[in-house]
Amino acid sequence: MTYILRAAVHEDQWERQLADILSLSQKAGIGEVMLMEQSHQIMMAPYPMEKHERMAEIYRRMAELLRQNGIVFSINMATVVGHSESPVPQDHRLPFGRFVGDDLKERSAVYCITDPAWQDYTARVCALYARSRPKKLMIDDDFRSLNHTARFGCFCENHARLVSERLGEPLTSRQLLDFVCGNDEKSLLVRKLWTEVNFEAQLSAARKIEQAVHAVDPEVQVGLMNSGECSHSLQGRDMPRLLRAFAGEKHRPLTRPAGGSYSDGLHETVIEYHQLPALSYHAAGGEAVHCVSEIENWPCTLRTKSMRETLLQMQLHALLGSDDLTLNLFDYLATPYDNEPAVIRTIRESRPSVEAIAAARKGKELTGIGLPWKKDAALCQ
Repeated sequence: MTYILRAAVHEDQWERQLADILSLSQKAGIGEVMLMEQSHQIMMAPYPMEKHERMAEIYRRMAELLRQNGIVFSINMATVVGHSESPVPQDHRLPFGRFVGDDLKERSAVYCITDPAWQDYTARVCALYARSRPKKLMIDDDFRSLNHTARFGCFCENHARLVSERLGEPLTSRQLLDFVCGNDEKSLLVRKLWTEVNFEAQLSAARKIEQAVHAVDPEVQVGLMNSGECSHSLQGRDMPRLLRAFAGEKHRPLTRPAGGSYSDGLHETVIEYHQLPALSYHAAGGEAVHCVSEIENWPCTLRTKSMRETLLQMQLHALLGSDDLTLNLFDYLATPYDNEPAVIRTIRESRPSVEAIAAARKGKELTGIGLPWKKDAALCQ
């Protein structure tokens, strides 16, 4: 099992950060590094192409030195759609269709996946990063048809137009929202058509990204962070099919299952350390997919989550069947890793127990009390 460090790279600090990463890798047994192009604690909107071009050159230089030191280099595309509303300056607002939530307000810098121009742009950005030959290129979970801060999904004019074409009658954004939230026969039909539009747009974007990346480097493994099964149901997602679209025919589908548990908790919280990602793992295809689990203590401070509970989460993610663990345990602000000795110690000392659990779990199916899950639950009354 590989421990994969996730690190947000700052354009003006990358050389110092690289030295810090190399030192941490020796101290804590980090075998792979997954670089992120920005800090969610600063801005959660996609960057213009000019910024990506500068970061891609930085990644290329970092990748060379990481590989020279025996460390696998990967990329986490931290933001391609937009995680939540960000009041960014005008020159950071991209010329694409904007996300419209159930408040029917257009977001400033969160975009709609149905826009073909956004799909083409994002494919070009991913191809740009593929030039540095990452082992993995992981798209984050803002790639979804519902924004992190919105309850249902997107009701932009393009969504309304696409659903109208399938329904055979015109719908406004308001009418589309009312039908999606309704429970009569016509509402259920419109909701079904809306989820189909959501999923087909995502498939289209995934295929464009896969083709663009593999035209540059056929060896890159392209994957997607999971949104969680309730979100997938509302998006009409067939997760195995979507992961296959990202992966292409050559590669094993790659996913990071839902599992972000950011703070200490008791009882049901501890159970969810296992259950939430285990459901995602099963729904994505189980052993058929490369499962890179998420251990993330955002905003990455011991004041919100202890190392004892972090270790428990690592062990439970090994139990559910994860192939590797991504560790997002240090802040996004380029703070030196040595400022958190307890985190370094936990990573280093966790390996014997995590490896033992992973070895005991390999090739087995978990048994016990199971609750049925219908992936099309959002289509029910």
